[in-house]
Amino acid sequence: MKDVNQELLLQLQESGIAVISSTVLDGKFALRAAITNHRSKREDFQVLVDAVVKIGERVRADSQKGNSSKGKEPGMPGSS
Repeated sequence: MKDVNQELLLQLQESGIAVISSTVLDGKFALRAAITNHRSKREDFQVLVDAVVKIGERVRADSQKGNSSKGKEPGMPGSS
């Protein structure tokens, strides 16, 4: 699971949707979003959650298939 979350973090950052970081909680790798902008809206967080789910599902599926390619999803920022 750590490898999936690390790849999810990298792809999310490269997509330009959000810049989140990581931390370790109780010895487990975790994604970390620091929210400090007073202008943030609920919709901003929904975009982040949707992107994490979408990218996470793809990364997990790729890892289960043993697919080592790390291509971007068509239509997402940073994809060709």
